[in-house]
Order: sequence, then structure tokens, then C-alpha cells
Amino acid sequence: MVIIFVVPTLKNIGPTRQLKMLIQGLAEANHKIHIVTFPREESENELKEYFNQINVNIISFERTKLSLLKNVLQLKKLVQQLKSDIVHSHLFYADLITSLAVKRSNSICTLRSVPSEELSFIYGSLKGYVISLIHLWAVKRFTVKIACSKTVRRYYRSRNVQANVIYNALPASLEKFYKYRRDINCRVEAKKKFNLPQNALVAIMVGSLDERKNPFLAVELIKAVTRYCPNVYFFVVGDGPLRQECYSLTVGYPQIRIEGFVFDVSPYYQAADIFLSSSESEGLPNSVIEAIGSNTLSLISDIPQHRELQSLCPDLIETLPLSKEFNGPIFNHWLSRLLHHFERFNKNPIFNTNTIPQVLSERTMVNSYNNFYYEFMNKKLS
Repeated sequence: MVIIFVVPTLKNIGPTRQLKMLIQGLAEANHKIHIVTFPREESENELKEYFNQINVNIISFERTKLSLLKNVLQLKKLVQQLKSDIVHSHLFYADLITSLAVKRSNSICTLRSVPSEELSFIYGSLKGYVISLIHLWAVKRFTVKIACSKTVRRYYRSRNVQANVIYNALPASLEKFYKYRRDINCRVEAKKKFNLPQNALVAIMVGSLDERKNPFLAVELIKAVTRYCPNVYFFVVGDGPLRQECYSLTVGYPQIRIEGFVFDVSPYYQAADIFLSSSESEGLPNSVIEAIGSNTLSLISDIPQHRELQSLCPDLIETLPLSKEFNGPIFNHWLSRLLHHFERFNKNPIFNTNTIPQVLSERTMVNSYNNFYYEFMNKKLS
């Protein structure tokens, strides 16, 4: 089977890492894989080398403010040349180009967010709303739609778009690594790597530092925690437009470290006692899935996407009301729950033995997509 994946870029972000797992599994099943990208500059294809190593053909068409029609024609010609069986699109620009260039009968898209929420954070309320309408129009032109969570599916159903669900997954390589995470020596070694005292309690936040992720609440919470528990350390792992502001908030708090972008986040999960997320919107967050896989207690905002993961793994996830305020009852509730759990860890470090739910495993995700492709092809032939 010849499959073309269409994505805006190969940036090292959550959707690309999910695509990486999927393509690796499909390549092992002897499918012929091509990836089409539309970078504004070549540096946006930062994971290109990985895909080259597994013999995936990558074609890049330059994107500019005026290149929409040109990109549509380029993709249309390429699909004909490669005689593809399936064109599978991910994310807004790729969905728009594919919807215009490819016949409905050949196209599939994966829906990775609630666009009315995500796009409003990126572009502002009005522009984000207009772009979300354009995206909805494009999505309706695809034969098959697959949502990365039930929350995303509900959003599209409310707009008369039917979608199946295939969850985002934890990479098998991390699943194996995180089995070791249950060993008490694992955490001891991790603290040594970060030059932490052995009585240190560690919280982490992993993700983009932008308005949607609401990182200031997490930083202010840990600042408050350290007044009561001086042995608490907090690692903020990720980059984005709010990084400098986050850094400014931590002046005078050496226990809080703004790490920036990190290619391998596994050492942070290895060291962590608590995973923290005060995000306002998600598709299905990879970071929380990794926290589940590493048997790390997660205190996260009470949004539908987080509740969905809580229902899959209630022993490891606690959801708390969303807030942007740094005082008042909601902030104090977060603070009291954090202090409660840190005091527990102080007295008796807890090493959970939960296994990752099968629905979140790499094998399940790859097999589910593979089954969809064959069903899709059978319907085309019948």
C-alpha cells in the first residue's frame, strides 16, 4: 500500500512525535511511505533525519503567504505521480491543501485539537474563529476523519462531522524505559543527574510555554509550595513565547528551573514525584500520557481532555479547577493538594505499579490505523 502523509512541517512537537510512531510501525509492515511537508524554512523539518533513517521519502514544498494555490497544484501532481492509495493529512495547513488537491475517496485526516480553542490562543478570538471555520470546511471534504480523543470527536460531532477515535499513544521505547521507573534506584540515579539532594521532591511541567498551556499558574503554585517545603524542586521543560516571562517569575527561586526545549524528556519523568499541568486546552496531551507511563502522579486542570485520561487511569490523575488567578479559593485548593501530596512523599515515597492502559500503547495505535487503512481500501474496491 502506498501512503502519503501530508503535514505542515516535521517540527519536534506532539503531533509529529505521534506521526513518527505511526510511520515507523507502518514501514515495518512493508507499506510504502512518503511524507509531504510545507515548511516556511528548512529548519522547521527538524525531525527529517529520523524519517530518512527509516527509508521514508520526504518531499518538501516551500510555503509562503501567496503559495496556497501553488502548493495545491504541487500536491495534486505528486499524488498522481506516486499513484498513492491513501493520502493522510494532519493539522490545519495540510488539511486545507489536501482537501483541495485530493479526491475525497482517497483522503483521511487526523483531528488533533479543538480548533476553536487552540486557534483563538494562537491568532486571537476573531481571526482564530475565522480560521476554525475554514478548517471545518476543509475537514468536511475528507472521506474519513479520525479524532485523537473523544473530546475532539464531540467537538466535531456538534458541527455535524462524524469521526472515529484512535488515541494518542506512549512510544513503545518509553514504555520499556518506564518499567524501570518503578525501581526505587531509578529515582535516586535521576536526582544525581540533576545534582539534587536525595531528600528532594520533584515536580515537572512539560510542554509549550504559551497562553494555552497557562504556565504562570504552575510557577506561582510552586513558588508558594517552597515556602512550606524548601526541599521541593520544579523543572519547567519546554519553550515558547512565554519562556522569558516564566524565567522572570522565578528570580530568587533557585529551586525552579526553566529548562527550555529538551530533546529527551525521559530523565525528567524519571526524577519526578508529581507532574503538573494547568493547561486550558488540549487535543490529548502527550505529556500526561508520558506521566501515566512513568507512574507519576499528575495534578492537572479540570478540562474535558484531562478528565478523559483520568477516566482511563484514575489512580494516577487528579483534576483541579482551572484558574488564572494567583490567589483566592481555586489557587489555594491547588496549593493545599500539592502540599498534601508532597507531605505524603516526604514521609513515604510512593512507587506505583500501574501499567499503561492498552488503549494508550503504541501497538494499539498503529494496529488501529492499519485496520482503518485496509477497511478504507476495501470500501474503495467494492
